[in-house]
Amino acid sequence: MYGQYHEVPYNSNVEEAIIGPFSWSQLLWLAPGIMGTYQVAQIFPKLPLGSLIFDRVHWFIPIIISLVFAFFKDPKTNLSLFQLILTKIKLKARNRTFYYRRKNMPSVNEVESR
Repeated sequence: MYGQYHEVPYNSNVEEAIIGPFSWSQLLWLAPGIMGTYQVAQIFPKLPLGSLIFDRVHWFIPIIISLVFAFFKDPKTNLSLFQLILTKIKLKARNRTFYYRRKNMPSVNEVESR
């Protein structure tokens, strides 16, 4: 009827920040990266390069990997990197067999019937 109020659903696709600027999914990716960095720091000693930052650069490889998984989004699909990898695995190319036949050549069934 005229003048009825129809509420428009609003979905902002903004994840709620839990701790600082991080959402739950980002924290779940960053936690193993931080633990991995700690384990690498326990196993591998500092490099003898003489600089505070470059001595410990190899310690931060696990946290960099987890940062990529936490924050990367594909611009076309808006999927996270983990979701994108899972989708590509599920949609893995199947082996297909194509039979090529020229116009004037007999088909496979005609050859078998002879």
